Amino acid sequence: MVVSTVGGAPVRKATVRLFPERAGSYEQVQSTITDAAGHFVFGDLAAGRYALMVSHPSFVSSQGLGQLGRSTTTYTLAPGQEVKDAIVRLTPGAVLRGRVIDEDGDPVPRAQIQVLRASTSGLVGRDARQRAMQLHAGGAATDDQGEFRVFSLVPGRYYVEAVPEMDGARPTRKADARVYVPTFYPAAASKDAATAVDLHGGDEVSVNIALMRANLYPVTGIVRNAKGEAVANAMVMAAQPSARASDAQVRDGKFEMWLPAGHYSLQVIGIPEDGFSQGQQPPTAHKVIDVPEGGLRDVEFVLGPRKAAAQVTGRVRPEGGVLPEGHQLFVVLRPMPLPKSDAEEEDDMFGEQGNGGGFAQIKPDGTFEMKDVAAGTYELVIGAQRSGLEDWYTKSVFVGTRDELNRGITVSGAPLQLEVVISAKGGTAEGTVKDHDDHPASSATVVVVPDAARSRRQSLYETETTDQSGHFSIRGLEPGEYTVYAWDKPEGTPWFDADMMKRHKDDGVRVTVRGGEKAQAELHAIFPDEQN
Repeated sequence: MVVSTVGGAPVRKATVRLFPERAGSYEQVQSTITDAAGHFVFGDLAAGRYALMVSHPSFVSSQGLGQLGRSTTTYTLAPGQEVKDAIVRLTPGAVLRGRVIDEDGDPVPRAQIQVLRASTSGLVGRDARQRAMQLHAGGAATDDQGEFRVFSLVPGRYYVEAVPEMDGARPTRKADARVYVPTFYPAAASKDAATAVDLHGGDEVSVNIALMRANLYPVTGIVRNAKGEAVANAMVMAAQPSARASDAQVRDGKFEMWLPAGHYSLQVIGIPEDGFSQGQQPPTAHKVIDVPEGGLRDVEFVLGPRKAAAQVTGRVRPEGGVLPEGHQLFVVLRPMPLPKSDAEEEDDMFGEQGNGGGFAQIKPDGTFEMKDVAAGTYELVIGAQRSGLEDWYTKSVFVGTRDELNRGITVSGAPLQLEVVISAKGGTAEGTVKDHDDHPASSATVVVVPDAARSRRQSLYETETTDQSGHFSIRGLEPGEYTVYAWDKPEGTPWFDADMMKRHKDDGVRVTVRGGEKAQAELHAIFPDEQN
């Protein structure tokens, strides 16, 4: 039965899908629709483990952010077993509506509304642009009356920001000019001074935003090429997490733009005299600045070519055997998270740092080839297009004679040849999760967190959902040291948040995973009121 978390009313017309855990094909997925009483039935099921996914357009996930509109529960069925009391709870989405006005109280049409998570727990990404995208929970544009409505919001705490439309009327050279700027509810220039809005399932809350004005200050600069010569033609763009703020043309190596005081990411793109040719990558430069009241003078840029893309080839070989037959394997190069010391890349709103990656099918002889892989540092991950290889893991990635599995694969323009070793002797972490009353915690999210030496390899953070008995089993783990945690309705991915993990360092269970063996972990779930 599917019911609402608000009032317990049955949810009709919900879509219910049943996924065999190792079906290997969507053809084996069963689907049905709940009746007027919220009931559903699946019959003639084989023994095994199943994921039950329930969705409805008017509801959001009761299991945390990132799972809008659906709820997933896991069941393990023994031969002949019947589960008659399955209850799936969906949470009604919340609504934020309101109006944006100017200083005279008149409506502001075509303003962009952004609803942003107040909690920054568990953000994953190399730069500010990627993290800003994860904070974005919803948005809308104001109509001709300045009104907006944002729906299907997961219960939580949010900031609301209005970004006025940038039209041709914005003054660019008046030192005394005051312009409307992005404004947080109710009338604040930043999140630090804003008021957060708490939303519960089914809420419809009204918020009105009065746009603020700010002075414009001059930002001037010089753009040179690698030889120290003035660049004849280029474009400078300034951005903040909420929006692009301004842009300016570079003429004879100089530019001027007018910006409100604040923190900005600037990008310069060189424009060739004869225009861009197909496939040509223009020279670029990136810098983070703080504009004080009064402005900023002589910001210097040196344009250089983008780091050249490279061809990456390699061979995958199994440890002591042959590649598994009947399985299409693939290899992925995934950008590795930056060390915390790389502050400028973290402030990169244009995503220039660490874009890219690669994907290739692995041929029957084990070889693969990727073309035009952007410069950067990558984690190599081997995957399969169907189930049946749950115990396999990537053991080594050699560049020459050096194993770069944990440090990452550095691509810098030169062709790269890799030797990848995979093994069928992955370990398993299994156990049970209980709630505060020592009852089985079903639908809890279990995650294995690798030791510090391997913490930048995000593929090692394997997750699993507990079944109706609170049981979990995570297979194919690389041998080594892990800490296992269980989260009830996690907000985002808190296991990637260093500060969050420090607060919960005593809530995990440390295990040593050995190849081909099982490590046991008995856990208590971390509940939402403990996750802040």
